[in-house]
Amino acid sequence: MEEHDPNNISCPYLLDRIYLIIFASIHTTAIAITNVILSLASRPEYMQELYEEQLKVHKETNVNGIIPFEALSDMKKLDSFIRETLRLSVNVAGIDHLVKKDYTFSNGLQIPKNCITSIYIDDVYRDEPKSFEPFRHLDINVASKVTKNFLTFGNGKHTCPGRQLAVNNIKFFMHNVILKYNFRTVSSKIEESRGTGFTALPVETSTAGVIFEKRV
Repeated sequence: MEEHDPNNISCPYLLDRIYLIIFASIHTTAIAITNVILSLASRPEYMQELYEEQLKVHKETNVNGIIPFEALSDMKKLDSFIRETLRLSVNVAGIDHLVKKDYTFSNGLQIPKNCITSIYIDDVYRDEPKSFEPFRHLDINVASKVTKNFLTFGNGKHTCPGRQLAVNNIKFFMHNVILKYNFRTVSSKIEESRGTGFTALPVETSTAGVIFEKRV
């Protein structure tokens, strides 16, 4: 975003910035929800465990059928499942940076000006980095928490400011979907995703898709 004189801000300028923020937040959250649904549909063996957790939370906290915001902290397994999906549904590299001047690391590695650098997933998460382990994050319990080995929301001063809102929206959405439906992939297999920009999207094939069956 270019620099702008704070003493000369017009309505069109503000509208442009609001549109940018709305676009960045809505489409990425929708993609994340799609990936969480696909992750669970591809692994139905975790459906019952997550269903039991959501049913317990709903029974203990709902008021007139609506759960309060505080109930989100009780969704520990769902939170971990979401975090693991987010971890693996970004592109293979994260935190892109443009090098503004020639830089030499302490080990002698040199990066010239105007190069774009990224961090490869294997180098920040060495514990079976390519394996989907839905409950590996149970001890963290906050899917939006930024750590040195979780780069989905970036890091440092440019960390996504709306990450808590995004994760809370995903949890509310998945809570309702899991309580109302069983779902699985059409192929009954784990569907492939492909990196697109800084995220990943399901690959469109003749067998791609999710079947929803209403719970009785």
